[in-house]
Amino acid sequence: ILGLHVEWHKILTFAFFLLLSATFWFILVLRQTFEATIEIPIKYTGIPDSVLLKNDLPSKINVGVSDKGLTLFRSFVLNGNDTIEINVRNYILAENTLLKDDQLAQLIKNKFEKSTTLLRYNPARISLDYSLLKSKKVPVIFDGEVTTVPNFLLSGDIEVKPDSVTAYSSEEILDKLNVAFTTSNKFEDLEKNSVFKLHIRQQDKVRFRPDFVHVTIPVAEFAQKELTVPITCLNQPFGTEAVFFPSNVSVSFAVSLKDFNNISASDFSINLDYTELEQATNGVVKLRLTESPNYIQNISIRPASVEFILEKTKK
Repeated sequence: ILGLHVEWHKILTFAFFLLLSATFWFILVLRQTFEATIEIPIKYTGIPDSVLLKNDLPSKINVGVSDKGLTLFRSFVLNGNDTIEINVRNYILAENTLLKDDQLAQLIKNKFEKSTTLLRYNPARISLDYSLLKSKKVPVIFDGEVTTVPNFLLSGDIEVKPDSVTAYSSEEILDKLNVAFTTSNKFEDLEKNSVFKLHIRQQDKVRFRPDFVHVTIPVAEFAQKELTVPITCLNQPFGTEAVFFPSNVSVSFAVSLKDFNNISASDFSINLDYTELEQATNGVVKLRLTESPNYIQNISIRPASVEFILEKTKK
């Protein structure tokens, strides 16, 4: 056991001096002057929505520089200054759409220490040549499927905010563009009011701003209710009366729990015009609701049609 302890002591001592030597070597190397080629990403910001750049913009630039290793290490490893940002709007406003020579070189130098020498860079120029787009405001249409859990239903209209977006493109394309659609989505088993962020469906050579909307899907718990509603005949001539068999029918529907106790038979009407009865030669007429609340769903009438006779009444 003692022998093993001595061996480990030697190994640890050797490793310590090896690490120390490597550290001194690394420091000496960093103090030397190097030439290096560095690939720097380019980020373009501030591109106006109404502007279409005519050329493909380079996503990176290859830069040759010279400086002490420690300076280069500090610039790109410790500080993380590895992206050149080009604000396109500023150059367009200044009517300067070609970055070259001293302009591009200055953007590159800003990413390095003052002691760093810029040797070369490629591409040597960047064209921001552009054309102006036309604009048009178009309504947004929700394109999706919605299902709810049992006993729950949509309790109102699906709301899209904003309800319209601005489309940018050529005049020819905009003349044929009348609406914008959200991306197709399925929303399943909803059981409460829900809000979703949906992107606008992209179209070739069209730019939408904003390119997303918020969609509110109202959902509430529903229950089934049944009421008895009388049938009424309108515009009966004097001395004639329509008699229905039966004279009252059952109307069933789904209504939200919050409205369940607030709805009654007086909220419904089944009105038939006398001329309809005259045209029904078989003595049977189909029923329909002529008045009902707009917040109920799955309405059914039983029976769906009734028999009738037209009686002469005493004057």
